[in-house]
Amino acid sequence: MRKLLVFVLLSAIISCLSAQNIYHADRSATDVSISANLIYNQAAYSLWVANEAPDHGARLLAENPWSNEKEVVLFDLSGNSASEVVQQVGDLGSVICTDPDYLLVSLNADNVVTLRNEVKAPMVRLKCGVSAGLRDELPPVDTNQLVYEIVAKVDTQNIIATIARLQAFTTRKATTDSAVAAAEWIRQQFENMGYTVELQEFTMGNTASSPNVLATKTGTTYPEKVVIIGGHYDSYTWSDEAPGADDNASGTAGVIEAARILADYPTECTIIFCAFSGEEYGLYGSAAFASRCKQQNMNILGYFNLDMIGYRNPGDAIHTDMIFPPSAKPLADYYQGIAAIFVPGLVVSEGFMISGDSDHTSFNNNGYMGIFPFEDDQNHSPYIHTVDDVLGLSVNSAEMAGMLTQASLAGVGSLGGVFSYVGLEENNGGLISSIIPNPARAQVRIIVLGFQTGQVVDLLSADGRRVLSMALPPDGLIAIDRLPAGVYIVKVSDGIRSAISKLIIN
Repeated sequence: MRKLLVFVLLSAIISCLSAQNIYHADRSATDVSISANLIYNQAAYSLWVANEAPDHGARLLAENPWSNEKEVVLFDLSGNSASEVVQQVGDLGSVICTDPDYLLVSLNADNVVTLRNEVKAPMVRLKCGVSAGLRDELPPVDTNQLVYEIVAKVDTQNIIATIARLQAFTTRKATTDSAVAAAEWIRQQFENMGYTVELQEFTMGNTASSPNVLATKTGTTYPEKVVIIGGHYDSYTWSDEAPGADDNASGTAGVIEAARILADYPTECTIIFCAFSGEEYGLYGSAAFASRCKQQNMNILGYFNLDMIGYRNPGDAIHTDMIFPPSAKPLADYYQGIAAIFVPGLVVSEGFMISGDSDHTSFNNNGYMGIFPFEDDQNHSPYIHTVDDVLGLSVNSAEMAGMLTQASLAGVGSLGGVFSYVGLEENNGGLISSIIPNPARAQVRIIVLGFQTGQVVDLLSADGRRVLSMALPPDGLIAIDRLPAGVYIVKVSDGIRSAISKLIIN
């Protein structure tokens, strides 16, 4: 894998303490300041957090609305009466401002869940995010042959079977025992694949939620560098039944399928597979996880969000509308480049939400790059948040679900540095005592203890090609100056036993 260089995308981290005003900018605006943070992005307008107007035409909506630990929510007024929504809000919150497209409300955190259940209009919980600070540069898009291999292993039958199983829970509302049971089922799937799994508990105000399910695959070379793929498993309707096939059993199924495939491949970087809860109440689960990542100074290269990947508008070509803030454009460009190589039948376009939001926003709010390849920004499933969000109606294209899974898997595999131990089946599980230095450029000393004489050393490229084979000299020194930079697998054998390790040539 290419050596990743650190650079500064934005020199200063802008915190909520210094920029808490909300501004509305029309989509036609082109001179929005980079000192402003995008918090909501629509086809016709966008909302920004800044300490002054980020654009000459931007208008102030609210001054410091997050003061006194208040929450801010937006209700989409498309097809909804502003007066009716205000009446439904009642005493649960205070109206900040109204617009023909939306209504902003300030309220106590404990009232968010109640308000979600009371108001029959799409609700988005707005958080004051931060711009990105130090960040690893993304590697160039390349044609790692193993990515073709893992992409080809995506099985749409598996995806549909997982959607059917999650749909069978009847409801996966984050506040229900059924959602807890769904989390347990997801946990079992990850554990059966051999992953280390965490159930991350969190609350939505004072309301308990089913947990996040987090499966981790530790990187072999750069374990401190992390690539994340995730989606929410919770569902929602304004009734007791919430099958949530497209929203979002489909995305959860894609994450589980990606985990199944990558379980058989080492990766240079750590990969985390996430099934979030609480998304339907305001991104609570992903916010809890992403904020913890920030507190731990986790080095996240990128987050790939799978949410609603199974509905194809009749007559439309299979495509994805990519949703992302300006700060995540490098990752969006990377995804588009990867998709063009490994999933060439998938058209990738820039998109804008009509209403709502998804878990990629939680990562962007915490200074990471998160992208949301969406099934269709203008013509997504019309059945979501209803009892008709089921297989057949709402998930009507297994092919689309498979291709969107393939594209994100290709991105995760490429960025995470997937490789193979091909040709090392005879390895007995031993490890080389030391390789000095490592990383190296001109030569290395390989030390193996407890082996017989006549040791042979083989160097294999990350895709399993043998690039060097020789008897190990008595001093253990071998020249590597003619080999290109990259990650190699070193195998030493004495004819009876063998041992392997990793070597980085820079």
